[in-house]
Amino acid sequence: RLLEVTPHRWQWERDNPRPSTSAMEWGTALHTLVLGVGMTPVDTGFELWNTKEAKAKVAEVRTKGGIPFKPKDFEAIHAAAERLRTHPEAARLLIAGEPELSAWARDPDTGIMLRARADWVHWIDERTAVIGDVKKSAEPGPAEFMWSVDSYGYHRQQAFYQRVFELLGIRTAFV
Repeated sequence: RLLEVTPHRWQWERDNPRPSTSAMEWGTALHTLVLGVGMTPVDTGFELWNTKEAKAKVAEVRTKGGIPFKPKDFEAIHAAAERLRTHPEAARLLIAGEPELSAWARDPDTGIMLRARADWVHWIDERTAVIGDVKKSAEPGPAEFMWSVDSYGYHRQQAFYQRVFELLGIRTAFV
């Protein structure tokens, strides 16, 4: 983002984050269900949130640190998490590893500390790992998913994460 806006704007955006959207909450819930860490998705029991009782339930869930969902969305997020956990390649990685692992390394060219936070790190040995990154997309298939990769810069994230781990002397693959 810093390459797209002025440093002043970048700092303002960091200090004033955008409110969470339903798509962001869906992604957070998927991470929680697949990786075992994060905010818990909660079924509010209401398909419509326009009544006083429904609004109170949504507020209660948020106050307790959960993510409120309508019943059909709650079922959908659980189904998506189950599909990911049972995908053959994902299942092999998720059998053992560390969720939400942060890694810091100093960039040798600039001296700046770099930080990567991998969704999942599956260790092969003490110097070799597979970094698993959970992404969701409204796009229906692998070719269409490339739109999300380009639009959200997932390819830059992969390169950055692998560079940070490389600076720590860890060989990685990225899935």
